[in-house]
Amino acid sequence: MIAIKARYLKHDVAIGKEYTFGINTIVKPGDVVKIGNVKAVVTSVDENEEEIAEYKDKLKIVEKAEEE
Repeated sequence: MIAIKARYLKHDVAIGKEYTFGINTIVKPGDVVKIGNVKAVVTSVDENEEEIAEYKDKLKIVEKAEEE
């Protein structure tokens, strides 16, 4: 699992603060991921393992959005 940071999208514009998620596929900054029924844009990838160690098991797992 890779840790990423992403911002939620509203009307295709990134809003709010960054949140940390887990993902099982390779993504890069700028890619769109699905979090339930909403989408977010990836802002950074491969967060420092030490930074997320304490809550790694609690990360919400996201999936890469299909290309439209």
